[in-house]
Amino acid sequence: MGKFAVATRNLGHGVQSQDRVDVLEHPGGLVVALADGSGGMAGGAEAAETVVQAARDALAGGIETADPTAWCTLLADLDDRISTSPHGGETTGVLLGVDPGGVAGASVGDSEAWLVLDDGFEDLSAFQHAKCRLGTGMAIPAPFSARPWTGTLLVASDGLTKFAPIEALLEAARVADLEAAATRLVDLVRLRSGALQDDVSLVLVRRGA
Repeated sequence: MGKFAVATRNLGHGVQSQDRVDVLEHPGGLVVALADGSGGMAGGAEAAETVVQAARDALAGGIETADPTAWCTLLADLDDRISTSPHGGETTGVLLGVDPGGVAGASVGDSEAWLVLDDGFEDLSAFQHAKCRLGTGMAIPAPFSARPWTGTLLVASDGLTKFAPIEALLEAARVADLEAAATRLVDLVRLRSGALQDDVSLVLVRRGA
C-alpha cells in the first residue's frame, strides 16, 4: 500500500468469524479498523461490522486521522448506536490512523494495538477498559498515540493475544516477510488439530523504505 507494507488475517474458529477488520488507504496514510464481536450472544458480528463501516464512513467524511480525540468521539458514538440498534450485540473496537510520522487512535474492549520493536514492545492500548465493550452503553474509549513510530504495528483480537506467550508473539511479528509473520502469528494459537481456540483477526503494518 504505497508507503506501507500491510498484512491482514481474519479467521474463525467455527463456521464464521465474528471479527471484522479493514485497512483503508488514503493520501496521507492508512486507517486500521478491527472489531471482535462478542460470541455467545446475538448481534456480535453485526456490531463488529458497524464499527468497521463507521471507520470507512468517517474517512470518507474527512475525519482527522492523526487526532486520538476524533477516534474516541467516534467510538463513544458507536457505543450509543450499537446499544440502541435492533441487532444489539457487543464488540471491541480499535480504530487508528497511521502516517509516516506517527500512529494515533483509540480502543475499547480487549483487542490490542502494539508497536513491536527490536528490543521489546509498546502497548498502545494499555489503558483501555477491557470489560465495557461497545454496545454496553458504558464504553469509555481510551486514546493513544506514538509520534514518531518505528518497528511493526500489530493490531489484534484477543483470539491471538490471550493464547500465546508475549515473547513468541513478538518474535513472530518481527519476521522480515510480513505475510510470513502474519501466518506465523496465527500458527502460534492453533491447536494440534489445526483448529483455532477463538476467532483470530490481526493487522500488521510497517513503514516502507
